[in-house]
Amino acid sequence: MNFLPLIGALLLSTAPVQAFETYDEYVNACISSEENTKLCDRSAEWHSAVFVTNTLCKLEWRGFLTAEEVTRYWEEVELSPQPDNLRKEGVNFMLRTHPTCSIKPIP
Repeated sequence: MNFLPLIGALLLSTAPVQAFETYDEYVNACISSEENTKLCDRSAEWHSAVFVTNTLCKLEWRGFLTAEEVTRYWEEVELSPQPDNLRKEGVNFMLRTHPTCSIKPIP
């Protein structure tokens, strides 16, 4: 009887997964419906905010950019237009891993 959960887990782990192996497959899935397009767009916004925030904080931490340069770029480019909730969440998510970064969390 102890093996029953293990057997169930093994069966689930062998189930096929819908994965995209090429960019074209990904794009086709994103444009297949209006709902998918919105989901892909919103996901891209969140990941973009995470990526930019992480890059700027790492460049500052490694000494390639000064705190003033990071802050000036951030205020001129990334905060214009006013970020929506998913961008805010992405930025604030990444700033929790970079507590010394000069970028301030978005309220």
